[in-house]
Amino acid sequence: MAAPLRRARKLFVRAEDVLQQIVDSSDEELSPFEDEDESQDQDYQPQVRRNSNSSISDHNEDEELDKEYKTQHPDPNTSMPTQSPYLTELLIANHGEERGTENSDEGMQTQGKGQYPNPDTSSHDTSEIELPVPTHNQEEGKRLSRKRRRNQDLWKKSKTKALTVSGKEHTNWKGKIIPAKSIKNTKDCSKCSLKCSLNIDQDCRQSIFDAYYNLTTVEQRYFILNTTCCNPVNRRTTKNAQENVKNNSFSFFFDKGNNIRVQVCKTFYLDTLSVSQKKVYNVHTNKTAHDTPKPDVRGTNTKKGFSEEVKGHIRRHIKSFPVVESHYCRAHSKKQYLEAGLSITKTYELYVL
Repeated sequence: MAAPLRRARKLFVRAEDVLQQIVDSSDEELSPFEDEDESQDQDYQPQVRRNSNSSISDHNEDEELDKEYKTQHPDPNTSMPTQSPYLTELLIANHGEERGTENSDEGMQTQGKGQYPNPDTSSHDTSEIELPVPTHNQEEGKRLSRKRRRNQDLWKKSKTKALTVSGKEHTNWKGKIIPAKSIKNTKDCSKCSLKCSLNIDQDCRQSIFDAYYNLTTVEQRYFILNTTCCNPVNRRTTKNAQENVKNNSFSFFFDKGNNIRVQVCKTFYLDTLSVSQKKVYNVHTNKTAHDTPKPDVRGTNTKKGFSEEVKGHIRRHIKSFPVVESHYCRAHSKKQYLEAGLSITKTYELYVL
């Protein structure tokens, strides 16, 4: 570390001599009519040139400067940079002398690109420097993982199901575009016995349609159960029981508002909700004894395994067959094989017998 310091000091001494020669030559070229600042001449003190040949004295001086710096700036816990702190101060001081008195008065308070810090205010104690703390995108109570989090709402199947329940246009799993649901008018109900279109106008039908498709799947089943009635057939016209296919009779109603319940025909009811009669029949077929829809059991099927007793009996049955060793890799393998004429079907037939 001492050798680089000596070389740097020699370079700075030579630079000071060159600058002094430039200043002397400029003073000689000054005009006699120009006023010279006497105060500057009085304050000017030429620096004494150090002997570059005295390497031993330079080495001792370097050690004294290093010891003095370490006593003034003790920092045992932090590792100092590879560059000597004395050399850093020397570079900063030399840069301040070249910039002149104007910049030295300002103190170089700002620190940016191409600027050096103020030697008076800067400190080489790295213990006071606040290092940036690495931030992690991790919340308390949550665990980071390379795998993506499962979001079922973004699945293609879930989006299609949501569009189907809301009655909007969508593409089914076969790739067929299903148009959006709308109110149908397949029959002129103004001439039917219940006068459906006269009792319930178009605006009321549209409000019922919008309210129905804003519900979830289970809520739509409740809506159908509350607006329909299923009763057994009271009177039959034929005596042959085999010809009596119809066992239940359905009644359909709509709430007009102000707790007014109006009975409508089957066609008017299905056209207003844009559903098929199969949906109404399935809701009543799968309802509980309290006239509530049964919970959806789709996706709850679990695989039914065998008991350990049955598995042990099957293993004993398989081990009862004679085994043979491998013909080609007998020396390298201890695997055993069943006979070539024995198949899984024959093994099962023998197990059943």
